Amino acid sequence: MDKHIKLKTAIVSALIILLIAWCAMCSMPFISFRSLYFQNLDNVRLHARFNPGDNGKGVLIAGDMSHDISELKLLAGELKKSGYSVFLFDLPSQGGSLGTVPYRYKTSNYIAEQFYCALVVFAQESGLSVSDIHIVSYGEGARAVLQTACFGYISPRSVTLVGPAVNLSDRADFDIINFTLDTAIEWIGCLDSETFACPVHMVYTSTDEISTVKDNEILSEKLDNGLLTKTCLKLGFHSMLMSSASVSMKVCGYLCSLDGIPFAEDRTLYTYVPSQIVCALLFVYLLYKYSVQLRYSDRYAYERVPRIPEMPRKHLIKKMLYWIPAAMIMVLVPCGLYYLPISMPYKSIMPVMALSSYGLILSGIYCFGAAEASREEFVMTQSGKTDKKGAILTLALVAAFIALTSFTGSRNLFGFGAEWHWQAALSIIFAVGFYADRSDRKLTAFTMKENICSFAIGYASFAVLPIVLVVLGLFSSAVSALGYVAILFGTVMLGNILDTLKSPPVFTALLQGFIFQMAVFPNMTMFKA
Repeated sequence: MDKHIKLKTAIVSALIILLIAWCAMCSMPFISFRSLYFQNLDNVRLHARFNPGDNGKGVLIAGDMSHDISELKLLAGELKKSGYSVFLFDLPSQGGSLGTVPYRYKTSNYIAEQFYCALVVFAQESGLSVSDIHIVSYGEGARAVLQTACFGYISPRSVTLVGPAVNLSDRADFDIINFTLDTAIEWIGCLDSETFACPVHMVYTSTDEISTVKDNEILSEKLDNGLLTKTCLKLGFHSMLMSSASVSMKVCGYLCSLDGIPFAEDRTLYTYVPSQIVCALLFVYLLYKYSVQLRYSDRYAYERVPRIPEMPRKHLIKKMLYWIPAAMIMVLVPCGLYYLPISMPYKSIMPVMALSSYGLILSGIYCFGAAEASREEFVMTQSGKTDKKGAILTLALVAAFIALTSFTGSRNLFGFGAEWHWQAALSIIFAVGFYADRSDRKLTAFTMKENICSFAIGYASFAVLPIVLVVLGLFSSAVSALGYVAILFGTVMLGNILDTLKSPPVFTALLQGFIFQMAVFPNMTMFKA
């Protein structure tokens, strides 16, 4: 067997093993959980996961909004090993739940109502009384627990608040949907030492811009009932709190100490996040190596390459100027959509436009004849026969991966919920961007240097977006945006592989758009006025 074939086979095998390992890391703790559905107060069907325990105590986990349930894998796994009955639920429009969330959810009781419904269902399903149920809440989930407690509706075994999304220091809430100060909301003014008649554990970090140290210190003073414990971690971003092994260990250890259950830290959990990062980087690298092997497996290909032309003059300057109308679209489209009477993943619209507006402009420039190349040249950038079998095989592998993640219960990469039509629309929007970039570079960039320069201009928002978020003080969002870069390179490498396999260009772009959208926005929240 030719050495190139052997190497390609080894790379493909390694890619498959990495995908299986990734799914296992994200999903194994949830395999024993069974899905159940219940109606909220608006008769909207919500989805939950439940695992019965044997120690006579339960834990309800109220997660944050627009967060992936797979981030709870470490905590859920440790609680399950300690014998607790564990209950997790999806907020409306997230995961397997239907419905929408009102734009002004922070000034209403909506999220608190969902939490209360889930608590009642958990008590009924487990046969436990509320006094035997611990509540672990995070972000907006912690806010809902505080709001419910202010009305005297809960009396749990204990309450753990991880990075509660409550601003008590009179700082402006940088939330494009909710223009209000938390200190002006009536129920927040009712928070005091009588809010909870049970042990309270607050977990936060010194580098969290959403749940700051000052906010948590003020909140702890209000809630201190003589049974309050505080844990301030030195480092950590809000978006990664529940993925942290340290947080999971401290929360589970605290609950076990209250119930007199032996608990020993599992040090192997601290390898989960580094393992996932290494797995993702290795996956992107292997995709790159595979694309190189496919491209250069023919050792005589260089003899058939015609003279390499030069990139048209001033093309790079024009490409940079295209960002002016792209930036206008990036701002105007979300502003216009806000006033439409339809449900939409509004918090996702801004980053979607930041990452796709340039591709839309570039496509328009070519299709309306404002570029050197014609519309026909732009659309027909690939000559020769296409390998439909290779494309179908790739699609089958992606479908198998989706089925695997769905079966194991993870929504870390691919999650289909009530927002499926928006996921389809965003996939097409991203596909236009990938198609435009690849077609433009095939027409104008002929050397490695030209390809890199053209690619960097086309995807400049991937570098600019994290910087803008840091300037705005949104460090957690900036860290998440950095992850887009690795996802982008992986998606582009997949496109290069499909190109080498002579996959139809439109199919390649659609598959890239689908994968990128699902990887970046797996758990969108649908908002409606």
